[in-house]
Amino acid sequence: MLGTLELRKSRKLRQAVNALFASRPTMEAIEERVLLSGNGLSATYFDNADLTGKSISRTDATVNFNWYNGSPNSAIAPDSFSARWTGQVLADKTQTYTFYATADDGVRLWVDGKQIINDWSDHGAREDKGTISLVAGKKYDIKLEYYDKQYGATVRLAWSGAATSKQIIPQAQLFSSTAVTPPDSSGPTPVPPSTSTGGTTTTAGHGLAATYFDNADLTGKSISRTDGAVNFNWGNGSPNSAIAPDSFSARWTGQVLADKTQVYTFYTTSDDGVRLWVDGKEIINDWSDHGAREDKGTISLVAGRKYDIKLEYYDKQYGAVIKLSWSGAATVKQVIPQAQLFSTTAVIPPSSSTPTPPATPTPPSTPASTNVHGLLGTYYDNLDYTGSSIARYDANVSFDWGTSSPHQIIGRDTWAARWQGQVVAAKTETYTFSITTDGGARLYIDGKLVIDDWANHDKRERSGTIALSAGRHDIKLDYYVVSGSAVAQLRWSSPSIAKQFIPSANLFAANPPQFPVALPSAAPFTGFKHYTSSQVNFRPANSGDKQLLLDGYRISRIPIDTKGINISVTDPGSGQKAWAYNNITIRNTEISDIYRTPGFHNDFIRIGGAAGRQDTPMNITLENINIHDGQAIPILITDGDYDTITIRNVKITNCTINQLQINCQNIGSVKRIIVENCPGLHVAMVGKVGTIGACYVRNSPDAGIGDSLNQQGTKSGVKIMILP
Repeated sequence: MLGTLELRKSRKLRQAVNALFASRPTMEAIEERVLLSGNGLSATYFDNADLTGKSISRTDATVNFNWYNGSPNSAIAPDSFSARWTGQVLADKTQTYTFYATADDGVRLWVDGKQIINDWSDHGAREDKGTISLVAGKKYDIKLEYYDKQYGATVRLAWSGAATSKQIIPQAQLFSSTAVTPPDSSGPTPVPPSTSTGGTTTTAGHGLAATYFDNADLTGKSISRTDGAVNFNWGNGSPNSAIAPDSFSARWTGQVLADKTQVYTFYTTSDDGVRLWVDGKEIINDWSDHGAREDKGTISLVAGRKYDIKLEYYDKQYGAVIKLSWSGAATVKQVIPQAQLFSTTAVIPPSSSTPTPPATPTPPSTPASTNVHGLLGTYYDNLDYTGSSIARYDANVSFDWGTSSPHQIIGRDTWAARWQGQVVAAKTETYTFSITTDGGARLYIDGKLVIDDWANHDKRERSGTIALSAGRHDIKLDYYVVSGSAVAQLRWSSPSIAKQFIPSANLFAANPPQFPVALPSAAPFTGFKHYTSSQVNFRPANSGDKQLLLDGYRISRIPIDTKGINISVTDPGSGQKAWAYNNITIRNTEISDIYRTPGFHNDFIRIGGAAGRQDTPMNITLENINIHDGQAIPILITDGDYDTITIRNVKITNCTINQLQINCQNIGSVKRIIVENCPGLHVAMVGKVGTIGACYVRNSPDAGIGDSLNQQGTKSGVKIMILP
């Protein structure tokens, strides 16, 4: 009787699926066999902690793993890996279920599209739980995501209910494939019929599986759908009403079918960040804030063969654009058509043996070292190594900051630091390393944890020993302080070395992070072309006047209470759409001897924006500028909507206020500010909360970069990154 009943259920299920799609051509034949007992969940393991990078796929019967210090597969390095399990769970009772996720580290769980567990943070093994009501005999979509940051790697998925004892969810209740969900009415167009490619008949594609996230880092609340092609311009909006404009992200996955055997060039047009993998190879990586621009990468593909494809994108602010195209010797450049895209990929079966933890964990990666003596010290304004940061070369680690902090952009409390590079052992012997800290710390040598004092505490010393051969060895010291005094000191000793701070000569600093924004080379100075002792004024003359270049001005000794260069971004017309500049460049300019009556607002250079009247956020470039001797404000950029403000080779001396001011506390916003090659320059940023995005500083020692209080007594919250 049981077998007859199950066969009837099978027939009814097939009839329901066929009825659902009777009016819509499908891309791949529905499998004739309906699983009566579960086969587990589809699992994808990633070689990075953020669900990106090299990956392997398999089917896991259950989620019940403890890899200790190892990883799920030899292709996935221990530490900093992640995983995603998807499929359906079959409720065996009508009841409220409690789902339990035990994880070391982060975990989050969705059932029936609802997120019921979210503990996406670094932590030791601990159990989280969430509840949801399910109906017996019904399958529900399920998705579990997990990452391991360091040390132990554990993840388990269990459930319980009034009529179900707590247990690992059994394989019989888990199904790796889910029913196909038709796209919503506003989504892609119906699927085209089959096509013939290279003499081989193949089913036409139906697009890529798309997941849109409410955060810019591919996390948070999400919606999923199938996109026929990737060709979107949402303007200042978003892909869906459930996804807020600005600071959202997306991931498209599936397969692309090559219609010719040739070298393909893939193109992405994006505003902002984008990266693309084809056949497991990353061929485009422009994961940075920028306006709409095209990136490209090439790969050889064979006709009639499908290749895994993954596209990731984020929008930080303002315009949101993403487009995916290709071309080849026999293929005209075009948006990749829906017929060549498939949202499902084959599942790779698991290996025959369960992975075993390696005897020795793979060392954490350390940036290549420079020939600079000392260590690269990076200081963060948060405990979790995020937020504003400053990177610099420290001769050694021998600090006692008292109740202050390492830099003006780092608050006195709740900050963290990391020192990286190499230490040189003069002899082959056993070394004792000692850390004295007020706050938590841990020390790694050649990837091995030598000292673990990762707990908040008052000042104390901890030591550890390691045998080193003569020569260079990777070294990394992590440190954090919650409140009060801040102390971080690193010493060593050995049979041939008395206990001491590690000398700078025995340290080589790691390379600093890459500058996150590409810049063209600076324009060479070709001499002054314009001399004047009167004010220079500019504003757009007509609707097509979008670019302004001032090159080679020398301005000196102009009358009191007068500006040097005065630029109005828009025309003065009232009640009409403004004429507005999109790009302004001032370079190879010297201004001196400007004085003012106290109380008057005079400036050496003033750029006055017009937020709300501009047709697009503008770019400002200040390059090779020397301002000296005077009482006016050297440079003021104010009240506009700005995309990128670039400040390079700018020098201000002997002025009453030796700083460049960027002010949008009344109206306006700034997406990013770049300061390069400006030693000692002071930049004051003033804006309402959230109006200034990021400020990147490079090769500008002793520069003063500040998020200043506005008239309401608050700061903008600009993220500042200072690099050597």
